[in-house]
Amino acid sequence: YFDVTTLQQSYKDLKKYMKGDIYIFDNQGTLLFDDKANYKLPEDFPQEKLLNKRTEKIKLGKMVYNTYYSAKNQYYIVNAFPMKSVMNDVYTLQGGMVGLLLLLLFLAIVLNVLVSKFFGRRIRPIIDTMEQVKEGNLTSFPIQRNYDDEVGYIYSELLRMCVTLDDHIKKEYVYQLRQKEMELYVLQ
Repeated sequence: YFDVTTLQQSYKDLKKYMKGDIYIFDNQGTLLFDDKANYKLPEDFPQEKLLNKRTEKIKLGKMVYNTYYSAKNQYYIVNAFPMKSVMNDVYTLQGGMVGLLLLLLFLAIVLNVLVSKFFGRRIRPIIDTMEQVKEGNLTSFPIQRNYDDEVGYIYSELLRMCVTLDDHIKKEYVYQLRQKEMELYVLQ
């Protein structure tokens, strides 16, 4: 009543994804299917502990056994796999995650350096203009590209402030000259 040929064909397609071995037993514990097709159980196979009319997972030594019991058809499906194979997958996954984390960290550092350089280049004209203002030069500034953001706004307002300040200084100078001329005229 158990069609092993169909099961072997179905299982062949899934074999590359499976870990360990698959065994199918009837209700009396007779081996009906072995995925390796040698129909011999390993010497340390705990058949008595697994075939207890329950679906469960048992870890014994270095092996893990997943048992599924079908009460309707009265058979057991046992997947036996070494814990080492699961741990290898876990280590591979951890390695991938660590690699991804390192890649993301590297990208964050590179992005931070690029943004800092870009922002530094944008701030440089403001610093140069302030140095020129300190030295008394309020008019002849190198023409820079005007951006429509906060840094561009600060730079353009600094230039406007310098032009306005230069106008006030010139007006004050002319006013002072006229005042001196008037004083000289009055003295004459």
